[in-house]
Amino acid sequence: MARDLTIKQSKFVKAVTQHGNGTQAVIDAGYDVQNRQVAKVISSENMAKPTVQREIEAIMEQQGMTQDKAVAMHNELMHSDDPRVKLGAVKLFYEVKGLFAPKKTQAMKVTASLEEIIEESKRRNQQNQE
Repeated sequence: MARDLTIKQSKFVKAVTQHGNGTQAVIDAGYDVQNRQVAKVISSENMAKPTVQREIEAIMEQQGMTQDKAVAMHNELMHSDDPRVKLGAVKLFYEVKGLFAPKKTQAMKVTASLEEIIEESKRRNQQNQE
């Protein structure tokens, strides 16, 4: 266990390097979570911590998974005959490189009552039928 990791973080690192699922690793490590969505958030937080990243990298290298080997494996997936595997490899590439466009969200304030919305909808339906 790395000295700068908590006991739960160490358990998280061990679990995530065993099966690769961060959400499940949070649960396996014994974090007190109410649902998988909370576990997913904790996983993201853990994975963003440099100490956790360094420990995962060290374990992966001990297991023989170097950056060069990962790139070679990724290239094999990119040339797979299975389009789902190929798509997954491409998506991973885009995620790692930060090439996905940011998600656009738009907030909208609605000031009409439900009755007003229903009346407007009826009015538009009548116009469309004429």
